[in-house]
Amino acid sequence: PPAATPPAPRAAPGAWRPDPKTILTDVVPMLDDATRRNFCKLINELKRKRDAGEIPSLSEALLAEGPAVVGREIWQACVEKQRPRAPAPDARAQAVERQRAEMRRLEFRGRLERDLEASGRGGGDDDD
Repeated sequence: PPAATPPAPRAAPGAWRPDPKTILTDVVPMLDDATRRNFCKLINELKRKRDAGEIPSLSEALLAEGPAVVGREIWQACVEKQRPRAPAPDARAQAVERQRAEMRRLEFRGRLERDLEASGRGGGDDDD
């Protein structure tokens, strides 16, 4: 008999993990007929193992074994579609940050010119 499926590594509490049902709906349309049949066989086998108590979680086993059947690139693309994205900063926040950066640059330049004048080197633009 085939060996029992080892449990998939558990994510840390509060860590993001993909939703297996969403992966199924995203992955299946991307598969050719042969791969789709193999993937369905995997799902049926995992259901049988879950029902027999051989694995604790169909979802965890699917997340662990699915990539080997459908291909890592397809699987990863479907996972990435779900991954939460950091919200993009709005235009106003970006403009404010650019203004702050420019003010810091000008303040630094002013201090540098004062330090140069105080040291006797001068800070005029005619030194170029």
